Amino acid sequence: MVIYRLGVLTLLFIMNWAARLYRKAGPHEALIVYGSATRGGSRSGNDGVAFDRNCHDLSLELMSFDVAAATGLYTKQGVA
Repeated sequence: MVIYRLGVLTLLFIMNWAARLYRKAGPHEALIVYGSATRGGSRSGNDGVAFDRNCHDLSLELMSFDVAAATGLYTKQGVA
């Protein structure tokens, strides 16, 4: 009975460890995976999923900002 419980605990520990390494990008995100794949991680293709410790989320949401030119700026052709 003790061996059975130890096996279940080991399996739960391995599943928890693997779940913490699994990263999936959202619909408006990209995963930037960096580092060497030979150091224990694997790189993903174009599916937006990474199973790696070295990855960073990058938001692809649109950002808007106002660009207001100072008054009195003209081109050589005289256009404001």
